[in-house]
Amino acid sequence: MSWKIKNYLQNILSREDGYSLYPAGIRSRFALCYPNKYEVGMSNLGMHIIYNQINSRNDSAAERFFMPDLDIEKLLINNNQNLFSLETKKEMNCFDFAIFVLHDEIEYINVACML
Repeated sequence: MSWKIKNYLQNILSREDGYSLYPAGIRSRFALCYPNKYEVGMSNLGMHIIYNQINSRNDSAAERFFMPDLDIEKLLINNNQNLFSLETKKEMNCFDFAIFVLHDEIEYINVACML
């Protein structure tokens, strides 16, 4: 992962309170994906509810994925890299399950881009 991508994710996470981090291997890992920008996804109440419900269980942990900004998206494509989670910066293929929170039809195309 390039320093620009890592810095981008760290800046987003540094402005937050209440995110959850759990050690790897203890819980089932869920990739909670919102196929739009971070600001749009975090204004969605459903995203918050699902994130909290998964992380409140003793056997599961959710980490969030969002569509990156255009410059970060180009960097990922040029370096042949996948999206990284906000919390632990792991790729989506490291997770047991992927959940997509869809608000409307316009976001369907972004699901394919995220995968």
